[in-house]
Parts: sequence; structure tokens; C-alpha cells
Amino acid sequence: MTFLRRTLQQAVFPLVFSAALAVPAATTLQGQAPREGRTLVSLNPLGLPFKYVSGEVEQKVSAIATIGGSASYLDIGDGSYSSFEAKFRLYPNEQAFKGFSIGIAAGISRVAESFSNAQDRSESAPTIAVIADYNWLLGKTERVLVGTGVGAKRIFGDDAGFSDVNFAYPTLRFQVGVLF
Repeated sequence: MTFLRRTLQQAVFPLVFSAALAVPAATTLQGQAPREGRTLVSLNPLGLPFKYVSGEVEQKVSAIATIGGSASYLDIGDGSYSSFEAKFRLYPNEQAFKGFSIGIAAGISRVAESFSNAQDRSESAPTIAVIADYNWLLGKTERVLVGTGVGAKRIFGDDAGFSDVNFAYPTLRFQVGVLF
């Protein structure tokens, strides 16, 4: 009987002790609010059928401001357009990633052309942009983002062999992403 009792004590006591510790821990975890997301990773799914790829990474630096970067690539048959920009956004509602934001961006863009006579050309130039966006955070924990926006971008290039490299144009934004 002593052997059986000792075996049960050795097997059951650790299980009961673990369960006794786990119940308060689980209750504490249920009572805590989910950790607030500080980093957003997003992409534009609507561009894929049009040979356009766009992605953004955004980091919260305060309740009203984020910094980040975006990259995009567009294949246009005999040419391509690619860009990378650093972005700064302000959220007037004091909830970064949520609602309306205004911002600025600066970066570099590259335009390339291919010709049948093997004369490929490319031109890279600095850019500056202004942006106005609106984001929705979805789900119970508000970790899924759907964002839209408009803006204007200016490319500062010389026109050595390209027509109108120094110009401004409107931009549109549609992003789907996740907060971490």
C-alpha cells in the first residue's frame, strides 16, 4: 500500500499543483487587454493582376505619429517603374494606424525602357509626395487593416533621353495588412 500511495502522490501531486497554478494564470490572461500593435505590414492585393506590386511597413512612434517605408514595382510591357519612399504620417485623432492621416514621403523612383535593338535605358530620380489616407482596423483585436488614400508625387529628374521625367502625378492607395 505504501508503494501505491507513494506512486500516486508522485504522479497526482504535480498535476494538482500545476492545475492550481494554471487556473489563476489563465484568469489573469483573460482579464488583460490584448497588446497594442506597433508595426504594420501591408500590401496592395488589387495590383497583382495588373503586374503592380506595392507594400508598406509602418512603425508607431507615438499615439499620433508613424514612420515607415513603401516600395512598389509596375511592369508596363517594354518598360518598368519602381520606387522606394520613406514616409511620415500624422493621425489627428491620436490613434496611430486608425482613421484619417496626413503625411509626407521622400524617396527615389526608377523608370526603365527596353527596346528591340538592345538599347535599354533607365533613369533614377528623387521624389517627394504628400499623402492623405484613411485606415480601418477590423476584427475583435483590431489587428487587420484596410486602408485607402490619395496623394500627389513629384519626380525630380532630368529628361536625358526620356520625355517628361520631371513631373508630378496623382497617387492612389489601397492596402490590406496586419498589425504586430
